[in-house]
Amino acid sequence: MTELRRISSFALLAIVLAVGCDRPTPSPQPASSQEPVVGASTSAIASASASVSASATASVPAVVVDPASAKKWSGTYEAKRVELATPPKVTDFTWKNDDGSKAVGNGRLSMIVADGVVGGEASGALGSQVLSGLLDGTLLRLELIPTDPTVSSAMSGGGTGELKDGVISGTMRVAGPKGVEVREVTFKLEPSGQSTAP
Repeated sequence: MTELRRISSFALLAIVLAVGCDRPTPSPQPASSQEPVVGASTSAIASASASVSASATASVPAVVVDPASAKKWSGTYEAKRVELATPPKVTDFTWKNDDGSKAVGNGRLSMIVADGVVGGEASGALGSQVLSGLLDGTLLRLELIPTDPTVSSAMSGGGTGELKDGVISGTMRVAGPKGVEVREVTFKLEPSGQSTAP
């Protein structure tokens, strides 16, 4: 009986291995309604942000971008503490430990857009970050990445903005590494050389 059980186990293992080995591992594909944000545009992001933040693009190979297509934008942001609403059965309230004294206030944003690819930097109440994203027509999608993610106060996140009447306005959500500080950030960007309201 034990011998029969052992043979059955080996036979089952052989079948599982044979079935599993015949199938190639599928590579992740974006949904048909999504555009791939990183893949093909990584080198273009490097090129757009090279003149703004050389340290952020040191490991990414740069490509030649027509300087005539590059446009500089700069502006300000304001970060405010966010009250989160949670479902009734959630018992983890880590974010309630936030007294609202950190990562609130104003800061500055600067970015370069070349062929729709965005690269830049931010500084101020949220610390020092690198900006990356896409400007697709009138829709701006931004990601905020801390220049030093090992800092205990490093804030990261993302958001969207809209280009209207020559100004990009929008909102981002950012959080600290432990999820205690959560901030809503409103921003306004104008082509460089024009004044921006704080």
